This record gives sequence, structure tokens and C-alpha cells, in this order.
Amino acid sequence: MARRKYVICCLCGYQHPIIEKPYPQLCPGCNKIYWEKPINERRLMLLQEKYDASGRQDKEPFQEMLLIIEPILHNLIASKLKSSAIYLEEEKRYDLVMDSLVSFAEKYNKPGFKITGSFVGYLKTHILNPLYNPKKKRREKNGSFHAHPCFR
Repeated sequence: MARRKYVICCLCGYQHPIIEKPYPQLCPGCNKIYWEKPINERRLMLLQEKYDASGRQDKEPFQEMLLIIEPILHNLIASKLKSSAIYLEEEKRYDLVMDSLVSFAEKYNKPGFKITGSFVGYLKTHILNPLYNPKKKRREKNGSFHAHPCFR
């Protein structure tokens, strides 16, 4: 006999069988939206809705989103480096996190941009540029940002 699989609400613990797809928009147990997502994903989706509802004028939800995303980026970058057997000093890892965060903020603030799936899934693809950016590696190899031909 196969085991039944459930999606568990992150708020009330309600177990919903996976048989039904798509899942109901509201949790059958507590009637909350985004109940099938992990707690940080849920918070980010709610903040995104709040930010969009303000016409992207209210910066408070966006700042809260960045505060939630920063440790997620740190964990994603650390795991990517660990799986690649690369060791970086804490300062350089922090620089990668900040580069990724700034890049995310720039892309996110473009008109019409919205994450509809998973924030973590989007961020996983987003950290690759700061990690493997060939232009940045060449600048570091030359020793200085000002060694770039544009600054001579």
C-alpha cells in the first residue's frame, strides 16, 4: 500500500491530500491564502501583494522583502560554494550576497515584474551571475576595477 502524501498548511497544520491539483486558494483549515508555501515564501508573497497594491510607491513592504531575502541569499550562496568546494572569506561572501541583493532589487523594481512561483527558485538562478561573472573575475585578476580599459 502506497503512503498518502499531504501538503501541510504552514499556519494551522492542516493536511491536504496531494490528489487535488491545483490546490484550493484558501486553506480549508484556517482560510488563509498561500497556505501551501513555506513560511518565508508566504511572507514574501504577501509583501509583494502589499507592495503592488500601493502602486510600488510604499517602500516599507519592499524593504521588509529585502530583509527576508538577504539571509536566504546567504544560505543559497553558501550551499552553492560548498557544493563547488570553494572557500571564500566571510567578507567576500557578504559582497556576493550584497551584489545579488542589489541586482535583485534593480530587476524587481522594473515595471510589470512580479514573481508568480517561488522566490527561492528565482533567487537560485539569480545568484549565478555574481558567482560566475567572467567580467568581474577578469577585473579581480587584473587587480583593480580601474584597470578596466574604460577607466584608462
